[in-house]
Amino acid sequence: VLILLLAAFLRVYGINNMSPPGLEHDEVANWLIDRAVLDGRLAIYFQEAYGHEAGFHYLQAAFVGLLGDHALALRLPAALSGLLLVAVHYALTRRLFGSTTALLSAALLAVLFWPIFYSRLGLRAVSLPLISGLSLYAWWKAWPLPNKQPNPNSNRWFALSGLLAGLALYTYMAGRAVPIFYALFVFYLLLFQRDLFKQHWRGIVLFWILLILAALPLVVYLGANPGADFRISEVDAPLRALMAG
Repeated sequence: VLILLLAAFLRVYGINNMSPPGLEHDEVANWLIDRAVLDGRLAIYFQEAYGHEAGFHYLQAAFVGLLGDHALALRLPAALSGLLLVAVHYALTRRLFGSTTALLSAALLAVLFWPIFYSRLGLRAVSLPLISGLSLYAWWKAWPLPNKQPNPNSNRWFALSGLLAGLALYTYMAGRAVPIFYALFVFYLLLFQRDLFKQHWRGIVLFWILLILAALPLVVYLGANPGADFRISEVDAPLRALMAG
């Protein structure tokens, strides 16, 4: 509780124009998209500002609609996402490594610069580790802990994990890497832990079905609109120059 209170103070105190002072240009771009949502424009992917996944904008637009056009309404969803991230991180780390490690790492996450920085800006990036963290927590709830009985609800946890992993693609561009990590882990199971894979293959298949169904609208849209991903073509320009010699 003390860690969460500290994290809340560092993410919320003075967020309304004290620090950072004024709105940064990306926050203004977000505000324009949010206003479009409030005016009735609904989309899976917004092509403005080099391309934006829509998930965070619906949450942010709700805050703008309820609280008004000011920095607090734009930044509060990010601050709350950053605060929830500390709680999710603690739960996930406790599941994997125990309470002591979970408390220490949650305390670090509460006070480190970058998690605080992205929790104090009205931008969508901080929503990615929150949603992917929830997906990871559900994934590991499906697996039995050492010396524990198998979870009778494991398939439900796999399904929830897959749904959240698919929804993570709607948070931020880097969310497209989330399925890669799961694929690598399944590949590891096939190589080194086949007994575990055979025990949970139905749940793993269910995970991928839910992930694909959740991600499919975005995949279809981007496939039909190849110019929408301008930001990726801009960021990978050095890589393409390298490949060209």
